[in-house]
Amino acid sequence: MRTALIRTLILIIAFIGTEGFAQDLDREAVEQAEKAFSKADERWDLGKYDEALDLYKKGLEVIPNDPVVLYNAGFAAYKCQDYAQAIDLWKRCKKINPSDWQVRVKLIQAYQALLKIKNRDAERTALIEMWKSGENADLKKQFSYCRDQFEVNGKKVMVREYFELAGEHASRYEFEVLDEAGERFTIYLSASDETGNENMRESGNKRFHLDRNLKNGHVTYAVYSSEPPYDEIRTKVIKILKGKTKVTSSAENQKNP
Repeated sequence: MRTALIRTLILIIAFIGTEGFAQDLDREAVEQAEKAFSKADERWDLGKYDEALDLYKKGLEVIPNDPVVLYNAGFAAYKCQDYAQAIDLWKRCKKINPSDWQVRVKLIQAYQALLKIKNRDAERTALIEMWKSGENADLKKQFSYCRDQFEVNGKKVMVREYFELAGEHASRYEFEVLDEAGERFTIYLSASDETGNENMRESGNKRFHLDRNLKNGHVTYAVYSSEPPYDEIRTKVIKILKGKTKVTSSAENQKNP
């Protein structure tokens, strides 16, 4: 959730170019909208996302173009699993500020939840191009972003996608899992040049493997000769979390003498 410290300034920025907008907004109505926004933030902090969403929407009837409120309202809708409404609110937010990369991230997540793959991929492509351009300094500092969130048999999963494969054993996706007991672990897809095939090394091709780290080593669930698509890996991880995929190999960490 985003916090609006000075909503008046945001309003001025949001409505620049709109003739007479200040005169059109009833002062009392604006004050009531501000109170609704404040109460919505309080409801959010208590985890009462449905109440927060109602209050955000009430305020947006008076002040429809506040980007902070649109973002928070979209997040509340997402928490309520009303993904269609979340998309509508975040699209309005993106229209006001197209350079807001975090809104694009949330749209990627919401489109994924609704299985609108073409829309998801279009937003992802725009996000990656924005990262490559370096025009957004804050985005360029990021190594990864939260691509997806879902739940499997009571286990909460957050997926991070890395913008580039960097290093000898570079991660592309990390599935950070929180199980019912509060334990955390990570299943990750990483790439390696150590393929054992001289021709593959010379061509720059990489072998990808889906692993999970353990305290004394790691286990491998699958190996790929080229980078697999996200949806294939997502399906594989879901099967792993459901106990429907066996380990193909394992290795212990070597102890220093």
